[in-house]
Amino acid sequence: MKKLSRLGELWWQGLTLEQMPHKAIVRPYLVFLIVALLFELFLAILVLVACFIFYTNHYWPSAPLFLGAAVLALLRGITISSFISIIQRKTENY
Repeated sequence: MKKLSRLGELWWQGLTLEQMPHKAIVRPYLVFLIVALLFELFLAILVLVACFIFYTNHYWPSAPLFLGAAVLALLRGITISSFISIIQRKTENY
């Protein structure tokens, strides 16, 4: 269990660039996170439109749509939390 916990900790440190204070890497990564958030927002809108179309046509969507929506929600949570973590650390250091 300790190895799995350590793996999660290393993953989070890599995702939030905890060991990388250099601005030449942090700024493009923040831009990448903003673009990822915009793309995830686009995908969320597509899922909502698909659900609306299914609802208006009295059709029940299949499991992959719900599975994709759940994965999308998890990805948005990870992206938003890493963006907030980087911004908070950046404002504390500078």
